[in-house]
Amino acid sequence: MFNQIAKRALLLVLASGISLTGCGKEERSYGWAGRIEGKTAISTVFVDDDLHRWEEEDEPLKGRMLDNLKIACDFLKENARVYGAETEFVYPAGTEGADDGLLMRDVRIEGSLLGDDPDSEKVDEFLLSEEVTKQRSDVLKKYRCDNIIYLFFLDTGLDNEYPSRSYMWMSPGDPEDEFSLIYTNVYGMETGPAVLAHEILHAFGAPDLYTSQQSGYEVTITEEFVQYLKEKGSVDIMYSVFDTDADGKKEMIYGRVGRDFSMLDAYYVGLVEDCSLVEEFGLGRSIYK
Repeated sequence: MFNQIAKRALLLVLASGISLTGCGKEERSYGWAGRIEGKTAISTVFVDDDLHRWEEEDEPLKGRMLDNLKIACDFLKENARVYGAETEFVYPAGTEGADDGLLMRDVRIEGSLLGDDPDSEKVDEFLLSEEVTKQRSDVLKKYRCDNIIYLFFLDTGLDNEYPSRSYMWMSPGDPEDEFSLIYTNVYGMETGPAVLAHEILHAFGAPDLYTSQQSGYEVTITEEFVQYLKEKGSVDIMYSVFDTDADGKKEMIYGRVGRDFSMLDAYYVGLVEDCSLVEEFGLGRSIYK
């Protein structure tokens, strides 16, 4: 799920001339995530807010979320290669030494990170703090990465009905601190790897395909196209992260992503120049266009 809000604190910092640098890059295009080609660091943050807290007994859940991350990254790497892109991800439990505190940490953020209007500006403040800014530079240098994105894992209960969401770069002048709020449970099910793959793709420019109501997103997804995907029973990763049982009930997928990375997804993350569906259904252009 994509979401974008005004981030006043970040815009003030950007106006002051502070920018992300790493691997010899002095200017960032397409936000901190850049492009899916190249090497991307994924900073994994297990976050407590005013209503949710990670406890000692939740360590196995953390481990399962890291397993999901590995499956999601492998899925993205393999599918990017189909379109000729060499993609590499650096993340905890997936890279030797990557769980040394630079790429995985526990934090406390004030406010609520769940609901109709999460306090995402508090995440902005955290990401732009002096400590995290230095840590970001250290990550990019140590792992020789081109890009960086942040995943904030919130230990939600099984009664949670809010899907995970992402905040991302859309056009010049927009906030650049791309991050996702990953809720560990939704609709009575523990989060699976397809959710992480879906949210990571948002960071690289892919829009939701299950709705024409793109909150804050400049890419047009028409209602005609949404209905087209529904009628064909689409298994596109940006259309649905769930499987369905014989009664049509949603089922989370575990141990694999189990969804398709389509040519349209490849178009929106900048791996192909064109996709016939864009013109056929009057869809918006990729941010890379």
